[in-house]
Amino acid sequence: MNRFITSIIFLFLAISVEGQDISRHEADSLLRSLSKANADTTLINSLLKLSIFEIHKPGELKTDLDSAAAFFNQAKQINQQLKSVEAYGYITLVESYIHREKGQGTQAKTLVERAIQILSNTTDKFRLGQAYRELSDYYDYQDPAQLPRKIQLVEQAVNSFKESGHIEQVANSLRTLGELYSNAADTGNPGNYYSTLALALEKLKLSLALYKSIHYTKVQGIYVSLGQVYFSQTDYQQSLNYELMALKTAESVRDITMQLCQINNHIGITMFHLGDYEKAVGYFKDAIQTAKRYKDNETIYTLATNIADSYVKINKPSSAKVFLENISKNFAVPKDNIQLSCRIAGSYLTVYMLLKQYQPAKAYSDKLLSMLNNNKIGQLDVSVIYTLLIKYYTFTKQYSSARIYLIKNDSLAIKSGDPLRIGNNNYWWFVLDTSRHHYQSAIARLLKYQKIKDSVYTVTKSRQTQQLQVQFETQKKESQISLLNQTTKLDHASLQRANLVKNITIAGTILALIIAGLFYRQYRQKQKANLAITQKNEVITQKNEVITQKNEMLQHLLTEKEWLLKEVHHRVKNNLHTVICLLESQAIYLENDALKAIENSQHRIYAMSLIHQKLYQSEDLKTIDMKVYLHEFIRYLGDSFGSIDLIHFQLDVEPLKLGVSQAIPLGLIINEAVTNSIKYAFPENKMGIISVRLHQSEAQIKLVVSDNGVGIHTRIGKNEVNSLGIDLMKGLSKDIKGKIFFDIKNGTKITVIFNADPVSNEHLLASFAERNKYS
Repeated sequence: MNRFITSIIFLFLAISVEGQDISRHEADSLLRSLSKANADTTLINSLLKLSIFEIHKPGELKTDLDSAAAFFNQAKQINQQLKSVEAYGYITLVESYIHREKGQGTQAKTLVERAIQILSNTTDKFRLGQAYRELSDYYDYQDPAQLPRKIQLVEQAVNSFKESGHIEQVANSLRTLGELYSNAADTGNPGNYYSTLALALEKLKLSLALYKSIHYTKVQGIYVSLGQVYFSQTDYQQSLNYELMALKTAESVRDITMQLCQINNHIGITMFHLGDYEKAVGYFKDAIQTAKRYKDNETIYTLATNIADSYVKINKPSSAKVFLENISKNFAVPKDNIQLSCRIAGSYLTVYMLLKQYQPAKAYSDKLLSMLNNNKIGQLDVSVIYTLLIKYYTFTKQYSSARIYLIKNDSLAIKSGDPLRIGNNNYWWFVLDTSRHHYQSAIARLLKYQKIKDSVYTVTKSRQTQQLQVQFETQKKESQISLLNQTTKLDHASLQRANLVKNITIAGTILALIIAGLFYRQYRQKQKANLAITQKNEVITQKNEVITQKNEMLQHLLTEKEWLLKEVHHRVKNNLHTVICLLESQAIYLENDALKAIENSQHRIYAMSLIHQKLYQSEDLKTIDMKVYLHEFIRYLGDSFGSIDLIHFQLDVEPLKLGVSQAIPLGLIINEAVTNSIKYAFPENKMGIISVRLHQSEAQIKLVVSDNGVGIHTRIGKNEVNSLGIDLMKGLSKDIKGKIFFDIKNGTKITVIFNADPVSNEHLLASFAERNKYS
C-alpha cells in the first residue's frame, strides 16, 4: 500500500515541476508578437518559452520536438550577436530539456550542470532555481546514496527562487523538499527518524502558508503530503484529518485527476490502520472509480488487492473473491510488474484458503512458486511469497514443504534484521510445531513471538511518548516566552508612565513653584499607586504562573495515564487474540463435543477481546458504546456460523455507554443467548429471526434477546440448571446485580434487567482542580 502512495506522490511532484511554463493562449500570443519584436533578450526569452512549450506538449510527437528545436536554434543565433550571459545560461538549460526529451540523459545532465555554472554568475536567480530543480531530477529519491544530493539541490533551488521573489516556485520547491525529508526518514538513521519527519512537516507547512498567501487554491496535494508524514509518525487521526481536507479541497476545485484516486486510496489505508475496515472499503472503491476512468489497470489491481485485504479483515472472504474475480474478468492484468502479480496471486491464495477451497488455492501457490525464478523480484517480495506458501502448506497439512520455506524465510528475516519479520516467522514455527504435535517447541516459539511483538510495541510506544514529550516541552517554552514578552510590555508601560510624570513635573517647576509643589505631591501619590499596582500585578502573575505550571503537570500526567491505559487494553486484546490462535490451532485436531466447546470458548473470548479493542481505539477509555459494539459482535457471530442467508438479525440498540464491569458480562450473556438460538432454535436449516433489544429507562437498563424458533424444551426453574450456557447467563446477571427471566412461549425470550453503573471521573478532576486553586 505505502509503495503505491510514495510513487504517486512523487509522480505528481514531477508533473507540477515540469508543467507548462506558459498556456496555449500565451503561446499563441507570443507567436503573433515574434514578427514585430526586435532582436534582443526579450525575443530570445519568447523563443525559448515557445521551445519549452513544444517540449512539454502532451504526447511524444516528433513534430513537436522539431518545432522546439527550431525555436531554440533561432534564439541561439540571435544571442551569438548579443552575447548575453543570462541568455546563454537560459539557452543551455533549454538545450538540456531537448536532449532529455530525446532520451540522451548523460548529455542532458552535463548541459544542466553547465547552465548552473553560467547562471550562478548572473542576476537571473529564477532560471538558476529552475536549473537546480532540473538537475535534482537526475537523482533517485529511492536510492539512499543519491537522496542527500537531491535534497541539497532542491534546497539551493528554494534559495534561488527566494532571491528572485517568485513565491509560487518557492512554495512548490518547499513541498518537494518536505516530501524528500519524509522519504529520508524512512531510509535514513532510525535515531533521526522523528527529527527528520519534523523537518518534513516544517517545509510542508511553510509551503502551504506561501500558497495561501498568493490565494492558490489547488493545495490538495500538500494536504496529502502532510497526511503522509503524520501517517509515518503513526499519528493516524491527524493523518486522516489532513487527508479529508485534501478530499474536500479536491472536490471544491473539481479535481478529477488521478490525484483524487491517490487521496481516496490513502484515506482508505489510514482507515484500515485505524481498524475501520468497512469505511476503508468505501474509500478504496471511490479510488478505483477514478482509476477506471483513466484506464490505469495497474492502479485498479493495486486497489483491488487493498479491498480484498479489507474484506478478509471483516471475515468476508466470499465478498473478496467475488470482487477480485469481477476485476479479473473486466480488466487485463498489467504485464512486467512482478510485485503486483505477487500481490494479486497472494490475495487469491488467502481468500481461497479462508474459504477452504484448496484446489483453486493450489493453482495460485504454484503461480507464486514460479515467480521465485524471476530475476526482477526483490528480497521483500520473496519473503512475502515464502510466507504465503508457508501458510498454504500448513493449512493443507503439507508440513515438510512448509518447513522448507520457513527455513528459507528465517534466513531472509535474520539477514534483514527486521524484528517484525523474525517475530512472524516464530509465529508460523509455533503453528507448524503445533500441527506436528511438537508442543514443547511450539510453546517456546510462541513465547519468543510474543516477546518480539511486545518489544516492537514497546519501541513504538516509546517513540510516541518521546514525540509527546517534545511537544510538551515545546509548548512549555512557548508559554515561558509569552510570559516574558508580557512582562517586558508591562515594564515598558511603567517606564512610559514614569517619563510622563517626570516631564509634567519638570514643566510644572518651570511655570511656578506652587504649581510645581502640587504636581510633586501628585507625582508622589501616583508613584505609590503605581507601586501598589505593580506589586499586585506581580502577585497575580506569580499565582498565574503556579496555576499554569500545575495545569501543565496535570495535563501531562493525564496524557501519560491515557497512554498507559491504552497500552494495557492493547496488550489484553493481544493476549486474548493469542488464546484464540491457540484454540484455533487445537480445533484442527478436535471433533464433536470437544470441537464445539473450543468454538464456544472462542466466541466468549472474542466478546471480551472486542471490548478491549474498542477501548484502546477510542478517545474515551472509560466506557464502551454498546450500539457500535453489538452491531459488530452480532455480525461476527452471524459470519462465524455461516447463518447470514437463513437467519435475520433484528437489532434495536440505544447508543448507551457502559463501563467495562457491565459491558463484558452483558456481551457474554448476549453471546450465549444468540449462539444458542443460532445452533438450536432453527433445526433442519429453517429460516428464522433473532432479535436483540437494549434500552434504558431512567437508571434501569433492559436487555431482551428473543427468537421465533422451537423454544427451550426443558423446564428452567430456580433450582434446575441443565446447561452451562444458562448457568453462565444466570451467574453473569448476578455479577451486574441484575435479574434474568426466561419465556419459552412462541420461541425463546431471555430478558435481563439491571441498573446502570455510572462511570465518570469528572468529580475527581474537579475536586483536584479546586485543591490546586488554594494550594
